[in-house]
Amino acid sequence: PVRIDIAGTVESIAPITKDHLYECYETFYHPSNMLLFVVGPVDPKQILDQVRANQAKKPFTDQPEIKRKDINEPEGVYRKEYELPMNVQGSKCMFGLKTKNPHKKGNELLKHELGMNLILETLFGKSSLQYEQMYEKGLIDETFSYDYTEEGGFGFTSVGGDTNDPDQLAKVLKETLLQAKNLISEEKIELARKKKIGSFLKAMNSPEYIANQFTRYAFLDMSLFDVVTMLEQIQLTDIQQILEEEIDEERMSVFKVVPKTK
Repeated sequence: PVRIDIAGTVESIAPITKDHLYECYETFYHPSNMLLFVVGPVDPKQILDQVRANQAKKPFTDQPEIKRKDINEPEGVYRKEYELPMNVQGSKCMFGLKTKNPHKKGNELLKHELGMNLILETLFGKSSLQYEQMYEKGLIDETFSYDYTEEGGFGFTSVGGDTNDPDQLAKVLKETLLQAKNLISEEKIELARKKKIGSFLKAMNSPEYIANQFTRYAFLDMSLFDVVTMLEQIQLTDIQQILEEEIDEERMSVFKVVPKTK
């Protein structure tokens, strides 16, 4: 699960053997579990011939379907609030919202993910009233950011950054999300939609972005090249439905880093 450190613990690492490593390698590092995506001024036929010739020399065995364990992740958050004193000059605050049903794929996931991005842009983008008020009160600075992530079995919204008053910032972010239905309109969604489409088309100038994002979308049964079409199709009713599903006080969590006191 994503909430467990990927390196594991001393106790879990100690019994790993060479056979375990070979089994893991032969299971996951197999062509049936891989995707190759090439971007650039290349000859597609030449690339494909080169790949086929390379792969034909390798003694791959038939690979059965990879079975992964189901993770019984509770709907609620692990901690409602946590504060970590550290040797820092200023405070940091990150507000999280745990996704209710993080098992979507394909167009259902694409629509939900883009819808959440439009919601966050509308509520916390630099042209929003909430952003202006938080900035004028000194609650946020240029480090303020917001993002939505959803992949196989987990999903979350994160909003925050450096702040002079982490308690007040957490309060404002929570109130904004709880009142989101009243703060979002057709006009605001349209502005957010245009900004997202513009940012996406600009990003498509980068071959690296195309390659990285295409593979990420493909593994979740989505297509990178459907993003603009889906953004154009999302309506206010879709946004309201997403808000109804996602905004729940029981799935909200606050993490603060504060300076150690003398």
